[in-house]
Amino acid sequence: MPQRVLVTAGGSGIGLVIAQAFAAAGERVHVCDIDRSRLEAVSASSEIGTTAADVSDPDQVAALFDEVQSELGGLDVLVNNAGTAGPTGPFESLSFDDWHSTLAVNLDSQFLCTRLAVLMLKTACGGSIVNISSRSGEMPQTSQSAYGASKAALNMATRNLALDFAPKVRVNAIGV
Repeated sequence: MPQRVLVTAGGSGIGLVIAQAFAAAGERVHVCDIDRSRLEAVSASSEIGTTAADVSDPDQVAALFDEVQSELGGLDVLVNNAGTAGPTGPFESLSFDDWHSTLAVNLDSQFLCTRLAVLMLKTACGGSIVNISSRSGEMPQTSQSAYGASKAALNMATRNLALDFAPKVRVNAIGV
């Protein structure tokens, strides 16, 4: 039986490659992206389902998971791929809005999606959550305070969730 897979920010780049690999393996795949034109290209060239959604917005995430439930009938794998590099530059030049928007995309979106996905995964008798992280979460980079902080927090959240959800749901991070 094919697995049911959701990939966030799957309209291009790493997310699209991940979604295409799952689809090529015969899995049922759904992607979301904030960019509607990217989703149109995915729909035109594949059998992958699409939803336009900003995964840092709780209401849009709820609607996304309603659509995934309706289209796929549940979930077996969540790939939390959405992320942003955010602003670069000296820490003192960061605005609070820049700081917050980076954490919203890189960390809050993972929380929002995981919170809803784990209910579906436990109902499906288990599954897997994969968080796309970065080496910057383990090794500091000059002028990337918000990005590094968000990825370090994601890495620790991943470790905690792996303990919380075991053995039914696997939770891992992949640093790219």
